[in-house]
Amino acid sequence: MKLFELNQQDDKFYDPTKDDSVLAQGDTRKSKLTLGQLNSLRKMYDAKKFEKSKMIEKIKAQYGQKDEESSGI
Repeated sequence: MKLFELNQQDDKFYDPTKDDSVLAQGDTRKSKLTLGQLNSLRKMYDAKKFEKSKMIEKIKAQYGQKDEESSGI
């Protein structure tokens, strides 16, 4: 887990209005996931995967090897 994942204020994927999973003390079963929740999880995963690929492209462009033709040697 990364530090930014712990910060819920900046999380654009979490919607507290849709979080209605209030548990009582005697509840021992896990709550069931609906198809809507699974779909939103898939979309969130795809968005994070896209953001990570863009970040990796920026890092490769910044720290990658330069072309030998444009090195000036």
